[in-house]
Amino acid sequence: MIVRKCAPADKAIWVEMNREFMDKELCGNEFWTETRDRGNADLENAFDAALKAEPSIILLIFENEEGETVGFVNLNTVFSIWSNGDAMIVDDFYIREDYRGRGYGKEGLVLVEKFALDNNIKRIQFHSNLDDENAAKIWDEIGYYPIDVKFYMRYI
Repeated sequence: MIVRKCAPADKAIWVEMNREFMDKELCGNEFWTETRDRGNADLENAFDAALKAEPSIILLIFENEEGETVGFVNLNTVFSIWSNGDAMIVDDFYIREDYRGRGYGKEGLVLVEKFALDNNIKRIQFHSNLDDENAAKIWDEIGYYPIDVKFYMRYI
């Protein structure tokens, strides 16, 4: 599998995968209704804005050996005083349903770590839903450990 930065030509597939992700992962949670109900035009605009915001926002695509798009990861970078350098926040990590259970999630995380090392990132962090046992299993197996914090959020 390869990981590469999104290019403008990836807009349609990135929107399609984000729609899949939202439809699957965000259903049943009323807090995310506003996000899930956004139209494709909003996602297209978000894609364009993210590409312009690099290196603060980095969009990566995962492709398998056959060139099929397997998933994506949306990253944010911030300067961390505690890490004495840049930290990377994994905002969204998605492997398409048809490719799950084949090791692409683990391989994708390894590629994200390599990307971080190649870009002098000092720390990787992310948040995950408490009830997402599959994600927790993968993160645990790779050597990440959970820290009990509360994640606060409000749309303004």
